[in-house]
Amino acid sequence: MFLTTPLFFFFFFFSFSFSSFLFLLFSSLLISPPLSFSSLQDITIRPLDRLDRYNGLQAAGDWTLHVYDRTENRKEGHIVSWELQLTLRPCQARYRWTKLTPTQTSLHSSPPLARYSHTSIVVERSMFVWGGHNWGRLTDVWRLDGLDTLGSVTFASGKMSPSYPDETQLQWVQLTSSGLSMRAPERYGRSLVMTPWHVLAFGGYTHTRFEPLTWRFDPFTRKWSQEAVDAVAGVSVAYKHRSTAEKNPVLFESFPMPRHLGSVVLMGLEGTPSRALGVERPAVYLFGGYDGVGLLDDLWILDIEKIQGLAVDDLYTEDRFNGVCAWRVMTGGGLDNRWLGTCKSGGIGSTDEIGTCTINDILLRAYCKREWQSFSNF
Repeated sequence: MFLTTPLFFFFFFFSFSFSSFLFLLFSSLLISPPLSFSSLQDITIRPLDRLDRYNGLQAAGDWTLHVYDRTENRKEGHIVSWELQLTLRPCQARYRWTKLTPTQTSLHSSPPLARYSHTSIVVERSMFVWGGHNWGRLTDVWRLDGLDTLGSVTFASGKMSPSYPDETQLQWVQLTSSGLSMRAPERYGRSLVMTPWHVLAFGGYTHTRFEPLTWRFDPFTRKWSQEAVDAVAGVSVAYKHRSTAEKNPVLFESFPMPRHLGSVVLMGLEGTPSRALGVERPAVYLFGGYDGVGLLDDLWILDIEKIQGLAVDDLYTEDRFNGVCAWRVMTGGGLDNRWLGTCKSGGIGSTDEIGTCTINDILLRAYCKREWQSFSNF
């Protein structure tokens, strides 16, 4: 059995020598800091640490309650008893594969063609899919709506929705794309992650070689820049002559082998489940892939401290973010209305579509909506 915290709440019951009974509700959702309490009845306070970090962990074990009195006075008291109420769920309840069949409309009666090496990214609870191959390169753009209406397992309670799975609202919408002018991926099998510092790219295959460098794409300027790793421009330390006198020669530098088809994930961002579970600073994790010789099973971590010489905390601030994004997604604004008439429209053949949905439109919207996620083949 695994632990879940309903609405991120824990319930503790206290009895103090100077008060008949206290009911305390600990909630991570409170903005105010922990309170000092006296004889108040039925109060809610914020714990020192987030409670949702316990989600998904085993409940069996020794639980310890720490209570601190930060107020210096002559009052004394002690805890006579306390109780912890746990909400448990079967460990396999949250994860289950279910094949879904979206419904189609008269405008888009057929779903997207079968394909591989395509790109998919989620923006505002809709999944956008473009490109890929099916006996040739595809240049269409699709949007899958209805993801927010699926019955699912709620993160907080771990309980299965009674309507699970409800696929009646799932619907594919084909959007007007750039067609043949859609740029093909520069590197196939490249792993990317949307971050507060724009799009970071790792690996990929281009014509005759596997990419060893780390790159960053700025969706606002539409430019790629090579990122330095360990103070060297995107590569490990230059290879050097190794003397036969070396007793323990270093055969490989401490740097991932060039590859494609690997998996990357960003962890440790403030406000994310990984930060709540103890990952205290941003980092990118890379696993596996193919290097042209064999399949890889190595795991790497890239600590993100500086980008282009700037500390990440200085590169991404609310002022910087709002300066480039707030006006782009403002309801009723020009760019927001264009988004509704292109990428969020009814698609090809609909009366509300006013233009082309470009890849960069999707990436900009994902960034400005803080949809940090992994994707590939761009």
